[in-house]
Amino acid sequence: MTRALGPEVVEAIWAAIEPILPPPDTSHPLGCHNPRVPDKVCFRGILIRLVTGSSWVDIEAIMNFEVSDTTLRRRRDQWIDAGVFEQLEAEARAGYDHILELDLDVVAIDGSLHKAPCGGEGTGPNPTDRAKLGWKWSAGSDRAGIPVGWAIDAANRNDIRLLDPTNTWWTNHGQLRRNTDCRTRHRHAALQLATTVLIVGRLLDYRNRWSPKPTPTG
Repeated sequence: MTRALGPEVVEAIWAAIEPILPPPDTSHPLGCHNPRVPDKVCFRGILIRLVTGSSWVDIEAIMNFEVSDTTLRRRRDQWIDAGVFEQLEAEARAGYDHILELDLDVVAIDGSLHKAPCGGEGTGPNPTDRAKLGWKWSAGSDRAGIPVGWAIDAANRNDIRLLDPTNTWWTNHGQLRRNTDCRTRHRHAALQLATTVLIVGRLLDYRNRWSPKPTPTG
């Protein structure tokens, strides 16, 4: 879980996300603006929430009030509208396939039920948790556990028998274990970002494994 917030992973994902962010809205009916919070600060807040599952208000405090919870939610929605998380995850998977290749000879199907205490779209009574509100995902992964597609729905939705669990790493992210988002598109964005974190971590491990070791001097 802490790997997702490590400088190496954060900087690698930021390098991929920065070029695809939508340009800032500079219009204002009164011709004035408060200073704009940098996109990188908002990205860090969104990533912290994914990993910890803390509320937006708590994230504001964790970040020493560099950015408000309102700004974080608004920036996330702007990026979802612009297709940023979808493109980020697609580019990460394509990069992985190019460097290491997806192994699709065996595709495993995995599913998981989780809490959704605030309800909202795509939630329902969880049959394994005393009918408390929850949501579920079903995902297909390659032999190495890289997700190649998924579907999400209410916890009470009928599902196929699940085989060969391979993507339990998703449950390492607090926002996914106990999700307080009320819209399906917010859950999809969280899964897309979590998948990107996994893939980037795997690619960095591969690079670090095969990078030449520095030659000692002196």
